Amino acid sequence: MREDPPADGRDLASGRFAKGRSGNPKGRPRRAPSVDEAMLEAVNQKAAVRQDGRQVRLTKAQLSAQQIANSGARGDLRAAKLALELAQKSEARLAAVPAAPDVLGPGDREIAERFVERLRRQAILDYVEGEA
Repeated sequence: MREDPPADGRDLASGRFAKGRSGNPKGRPRRAPSVDEAMLEAVNQKAAVRQDGRQVRLTKAQLSAQQIANSGARGDLRAAKLALELAQKSEARLAAVPAAPDVLGPGDREIAERFVERLRRQAILDYVEGEA
C-alpha cells in the first residue's frame, strides 16, 4: 500500500523537506504593535472634515485638540481645564527646545539676501507686467 507524499513537501523516507522547500513557508509571524505604536498610528491618521464650507484633511490629533478647545470655549469646565493644561505643557516643551544654530556664515547670509531681493524684484516685475 503506497502513501501519497505529505502536502508539506517532506520526503516520507527521510523526513526531510525537498530541496528549495521551506519547513516554515509563511515565516515568523509579525510582532503585534505595542499600545504606544497603535495609539500613535491612530492619532496620526488623517480624517476628512468640513471647515468653513471646505473639505480639509486633518490628523485625528489636530481634530481632538480643536474639539477640546471648542468645548472649553463653550463652557465645559473640564475641557477648558484640560485645554489650558495641555497648552501650558506644549508651551513649556516648545520653550525648552533650543533655537536652531545659525548655519549661515556672513558670506552665505549676504548671498541669500541678494537672492531674496532679486526674487522680490522679479515678482514685482511679473505683477506689473500682468496688470498691463
